[in-house]
Amino acid sequence: MDHEVRTPPPDLRVSCVKTVGLVNTHPHAGRKRRQIKRTRSAPDCKHSIASKIKIGLCAMDKKAQSKPMREIISRLLAGGEFEVVTFGDKVILEMPVESWPLCDVMLSWHSEGFPLRKAQAYVELRRPFLINDVHMQDVLLDRRRVYKALMDNSIPVPRHIIVNREGALEPCNNTTEGMTRTTISSSSTASSPTASPARPQTPPVGRQLPGTLSPWSSGPDQPGTADGGLVLPDPSGFVEGEDCVELNGMRIDKPFVEKPASGEDHNIYIYYPHSMGGGVKRLFRKVDNKSADYDPHHPGTVRRDGSYIYEEFLTTGGTDVKVYTVGPRWVSALHRHSFHVCKPAPAPCCMLKSMSFSSMEHITQICTGE
Repeated sequence: MDHEVRTPPPDLRVSCVKTVGLVNTHPHAGRKRRQIKRTRSAPDCKHSIASKIKIGLCAMDKKAQSKPMREIISRLLAGGEFEVVTFGDKVILEMPVESWPLCDVMLSWHSEGFPLRKAQAYVELRRPFLINDVHMQDVLLDRRRVYKALMDNSIPVPRHIIVNREGALEPCNNTTEGMTRTTISSSSTASSPTASPARPQTPPVGRQLPGTLSPWSSGPDQPGTADGGLVLPDPSGFVEGEDCVELNGMRIDKPFVEKPASGEDHNIYIYYPHSMGGGVKRLFRKVDNKSADYDPHHPGTVRRDGSYIYEEFLTTGGTDVKVYTVGPRWVSALHRHSFHVCKPAPAPCCMLKSMSFSSMEHITQICTGE
């Protein structure tokens, strides 16, 4: 009996989805191989079936061999479609980019000691497909440039002022292999640093409001900050009051947050007004499950050993949202409740500190605007 070949009606037809089968060289080639679907957002890699997509992992060993990275790599290798080549510290630090391994796709992250300029030169030379833009990582090294990028893209940022101090160590403009002392002008918005004529190292020219301690009177022999650090001159127009800071007429009242200009400096301070008990909370990279320390005896004077951003403290009830990955129409983020980022010394904080952990994380949803 003849078999009739039926064509599905138009409304039931679906567009074909490109699939990539496992290559014959896979160690389990004898087993039935499942098909891996590619979405439209995935690159259309036209490799022969005898080759794998080679992923280059260009990061310092400490990051490349971390537990999260090992988990990512194991998932990439599970399907048999990819091959991962880890560059390693010796190659990254000692060999020229012309001798670095070849790859089709590159994963690269900056961390302490990482030669970002060399990674950027490698990308220009070999042109691999980039998962994350190595050139844009320059922006992340300077919080002022991050704020400018956010504002240029109409992304809200807290009210803030940028206090650029002459002679401060700044992220290099043309290289990230170190820091350099630059002369830059002050700004009350997140604008990019601009050069200004050098001035001699003199006491701060910014005015001080009545009732404040002079930052130049912290020691009998030489000037220093409340933390005993070096003091650099204030820019013109900067005013520090008892419970506020001001630059060119823009005033930020306490509680406010003080962030170093360098994105690699995680020593962030929160200054509290006298009405909340005063003092300063120091935030830092987690050490022994602790990431903050409140000092009720701090006089409340701001640091003057470098350039800083001062922004209003946003009340969030001790919670924040940390975004890990951003896609074209989605993000991966966690809602965190930190017991250390709160008012100076409320009773609930004392109770929670006695627990064996300092923060909890759980999945949350954010709206389109966020």
